[in-house]
Amino acid sequence: MPIQLHIIYGLKFEIIRVTETVKLLPWYRERGYGENHVRLPAGITEESTAEDIERVVAAEFDASGYEAVAEYLTSQWEVHAAGFVPMKSVAAFAWRDSFEVVLTKYGSGGSFDVGKGRVIVNIATREREKLVGTITHEIIHMLIQHMIKANNVSHWRKERLVDLIGAKYFPKLLNRKQLTPEDVSMIDQAFKAHSIDEIEVTIQELGA
Repeated sequence: MPIQLHIIYGLKFEIIRVTETVKLLPWYRERGYGENHVRLPAGITEESTAEDIERVVAAEFDASGYEAVAEYLTSQWEVHAAGFVPMKSVAAFAWRDSFEVVLTKYGSGGSFDVGKGRVIVNIATREREKLVGTITHEIIHMLIQHMIKANNVSHWRKERLVDLIGAKYFPKLLNRKQLTPEDVSMIDQAFKAHSIDEIEVTIQELGA
């Protein structure tokens, strides 16, 4: 396969996920995400201590729920990963041969950590049939993040660009358009004006 997934999960990852999500709550609010965008354990708020988080998450943790999802994703990835094959010809993408996938029941639907080559995907808020799409979306983020950062592209412009790349290479898997709190029509125009091999030029046009 063009990209290998290494699926991991465990109590320590869940404690980290909840801790990081609590810290990011102001960031989500600033970007127009609703209160239901992230999932936290009952009773955990911005005022919760590290001890509160560890105690509550440990009480909820059950490894069996993660095992079944890991097996499902492994089988489905073999079907969908072929969409990355033509993407390897795009020189500007920051390619990796493998990514870690952390399964979680908290936080947003999906996120990424470029430095670790890691996708975090929420298995509690999305049907398992949609999880491969979430993983693919987050991988696309990592392929272009170096260009996004270099050109200071805003959050929602970045999200729309990832949606367009996803729809191009994974039309059956990623054919959605996220609802955005701002006009991102210029992203569609820039994407149509250049070939995918000119993705660097496209992203430069989208910069602040």
